[in-house]
Amino acid sequence: MNYDYSQGFKEMAVRKMMSPATDNITQLCRELGIARTTIYKWKKELTGKKEIKEKSPRKWKLDSKFEAFLEAANEGKKHIGKWLRKHGLKSVHIEKWGKELRYMVNNDKDKLKRLEKENRKLKKELKKLKRLLNKKNKTIAEMEALEELKKKYLEFLEEEGLKPEENRKEE
Repeated sequence: MNYDYSQGFKEMAVRKMMSPATDNITQLCRELGIARTTIYKWKKELTGKKEIKEKSPRKWKLDSKFEAFLEAANEGKKHIGKWLRKHGLKSVHIEKWGKELRYMVNNDKDKLKRLEKENRKLKKELKKLKRLLNKKNKTIAEMEALEELKKKYLEFLEEEGLKPEENRKEE
């Protein structure tokens, strides 16, 4: 039968074939549902055009590692080997990624505790600054009220024909 496979599928199949994790190409072909001759033909076509490199598990992004770790955990012990071969991984990768993820989670907990402590400290400082600002605003309002009273007092004295200096001497 002649099937029309996508370019992406062909590249993925050849990458898996060339992966050091794959030691049985016949088994890989069975899993992918293709003939051995087909995968060798694809390899010849693709390597003639460009270099196909397996993306090393060390170069995987964090989200890909996390997804792979979760998938592997869901596979169970019976099917984990097949899953690892399918993804071109070794059990060491999954174990290492699990340790990395646990380390990151634990560090995030410590970081979260530090941030919460800092947040409480900043809230206290903000509350203190708000009280101080409120006190200053009241003082400014009182000063403005006193200025207004002083103006009115001077206007009153002026209307009465008195000088402010004379009034002070009498007090």
